[in-house]
Amino acid sequence: MNTPVSTGEAVASSADTYDVQPRQVAYVPKSKGFSTQDPDSLQHGQCGPAGAGRFEQQHGDIDEYLATRLGYGSVAELHGCFSAEQVDASALAISNIERGARFITGDQTGIGKGRICASIMRYAQQQGKFALFITKDKPLYADMMRDVGDIGMRRFTPFITDSGTEIPLANGAALKTAGAAKQQAEMQGMIQRGNLGRYSAVFTTYSQLQTVGKKEPLRRRFLRRMAPNAILILDEAHQAGGSKGGWKEAGPPDRADFVRELIDLSSGVFYSSATYAKRADVMDHLRSAHGFATGRQQHDGAGEYPDAGRGTDRSSRLSPASLSPPGKCSGGSGLTKAFRFKPRPCQWIG
Repeated sequence: MNTPVSTGEAVASSADTYDVQPRQVAYVPKSKGFSTQDPDSLQHGQCGPAGAGRFEQQHGDIDEYLATRLGYGSVAELHGCFSAEQVDASALAISNIERGARFITGDQTGIGKGRICASIMRYAQQQGKFALFITKDKPLYADMMRDVGDIGMRRFTPFITDSGTEIPLANGAALKTAGAAKQQAEMQGMIQRGNLGRYSAVFTTYSQLQTVGKKEPLRRRFLRRMAPNAILILDEAHQAGGSKGGWKEAGPPDRADFVRELIDLSSGVFYSSATYAKRADVMDHLRSAHGFATGRQQHDGAGEYPDAGRGTDRSSRLSPASLSPPGKCSGGSGLTKAFRFKPRPCQWIG
């Protein structure tokens, strides 16, 4: 029998020697659409199917549920616009909104948060409401218009609170707004009527929510007036800001507090951010009397569906460096667009 002989030299240990427990499993969507095959953490991968099963006990088939909520003529039409993972996220978000809870999607760039945001805009229209979309900066309006078009929403005209701006769109058109005087006159009219009139949604940025010279601009009054009939979409939600404590100066609420006013006034809230939990002082805007949901998470006993947890922990998962399955979306009016999913190598799922 051969016996290993020690040479007295240190043996370099491999990570594989100690890391024998798999950290990831394939995320198995409940939707029967095209899957981008994103891996998920072991813990979430184990509990997700059970929660999704409870969703189907309550609502039936997840594809049929979402196709109905978004007003598509068939499940095939739905699958032409959304990956299976996006169907799961959108359906779970809408089910939360309908029961008075909230939802966070924590995918990083490339998985398709914008497409999910667009689905919430379409859902709002189907419910006779509109979306109040708040994002980091104006160029992101163009990204949202692309996603809105790709899911078949034609004749979609947002009211943009920024005045005197022009934003090029992918189709060669542009989003243009009038000067400050005309913009304010339009807002005054909508405040008096209590509705958006010819507009389909409101697009604004977090910087637009700030005070001007320590006074509230007209657009704050406009947003307060519109919020009760709106589903609030907080894109890049970590930009909503927070307070680090201490005494506040007298005067109107700052941007962070104003966002929280809109959250309380609106008829539903959807959060989109890969880093929603990176600072404790931002977390309070996630509060809700009914809890909130974090994308593809479940905490035992905390909620009804797999995304209905009230915790704030995150799990890392790796995604293949290049997945780009082609697809087509045919909207009800005949709109057909090609889209490709391009996940990034690593992402945090909230």
